[in-house]
Amino acid sequence: LFHPDGRRLISWGKKGVIQLLDAKTGSVEKTFQTQYDMTGQRYAGRICASPDGCSLFIAKGEILSQICLSDGACLAEARLNGFFFQSISAVCVSPSCDCVAVAARGTSESYLFLFALKDGLLQKEGVELQGSKTIRTYSALAFSEDGLHFAAVDPERITLWDVSNQTKRLLFFRND
Repeated sequence: LFHPDGRRLISWGKKGVIQLLDAKTGSVEKTFQTQYDMTGQRYAGRICASPDGCSLFIAKGEILSQICLSDGACLAEARLNGFFFQSISAVCVSPSCDCVAVAARGTSESYLFLFALKDGLLQKEGVELQGSKTIRTYSALAFSEDGLHFAAVDPERITLWDVSNQTKRLLFFRND
């Protein structure tokens, strides 16, 4: 994963070790230990750096954790409560670092949530987006450059959401 500054890579692995690497030389700039052992986890989409480069968001199971990229400390955690979730499948931070979009798989359906970032910290309660429930798994999320919209991708379609009122804006069917 590239650090937002484009000069470094973020590496994470077994037993909760996270490293910042120089992208040109591969030399380790910083290593820190976290409590997030990712052994056996599929990482793609479940780890995301904030655009300001201050935080790393790691999803494991139904828990989303915000990690400080300067020292590896856990800044905040949010749990998807009240639902029967198997795991979070994708995470994305808005360009202005004011919210985090989360896709989660349940036992038979998938959902989308928005979590606020207040004063740079992840808030514990997320908002489920109405109409986001689908039998397909959301595999990727991406915010528009202005942060007003985000796209959610599943195997058959791409749905564009309006962040301000948390509603569907457009639906595109994939043409593979």
